[in-house]
Amino acid sequence: MRLGPTRSLRTALARAALLIVAPALALGCSDLSGFELPDGGYYEGAVVGATYSEQVPCLNGNCSFIRRGFFEGTKLRLDLDLDHIDSTPGTLTTSREPCTPVFDETPLLPIPALSHDLLSSYDFPGGGRRVANYIFALEPTDGPLAGRDVLAFVSLLRGREVEVRILAGSGENLCDPSDCAALGTQRCDYFGLFRLEPVEP
Repeated sequence: MRLGPTRSLRTALARAALLIVAPALALGCSDLSGFELPDGGYYEGAVVGATYSEQVPCLNGNCSFIRRGFFEGTKLRLDLDLDHIDSTPGTLTTSREPCTPVFDETPLLPIPALSHDLLSSYDFPGGGRRVANYIFALEPTDGPLAGRDVLAFVSLLRGREVEVRILAGSGENLCDPSDCAALGTQRCDYFGLFRLEPVEP
């Protein structure tokens, strides 16, 4: 039986809090107008991590310690709506995967309780480049993460760049990203850092 969204997200957030190595700091008011794109515009970029080569041997298809679940070269598209960041902030879509896409216009879901907690104003070390940081929930209905609770950490950076970190799983189920049968069990861990740039029509 799947846990309800409140309990399951509370558990996921507790794990996520361990990733935050700097104190939560209030960001204050920031001008986000530079991140707004014209109709049809979006942000896109590839997952970070070493790719296969003779110099970088892979263990069960995993060449990178920072990438879990996502196949090398996987691209992430972020359709972002800053005008509705607290209600319908946008969607995520992945491409260039050998198996079923991880995300297919999967909605980013705001977590209302965070607005009353310091975690909503989390930051990373080295402050200056980051304009704003957000935490969203994801509840995919198809693909290898269907029925699971997923967290997306979205950071808006100076220079109109965006970082998205995807986190799902306990860290105990390492799967080969090209093994579609294993991914189909919907038990594999996922962690991916994507660096995105604007794509304008």
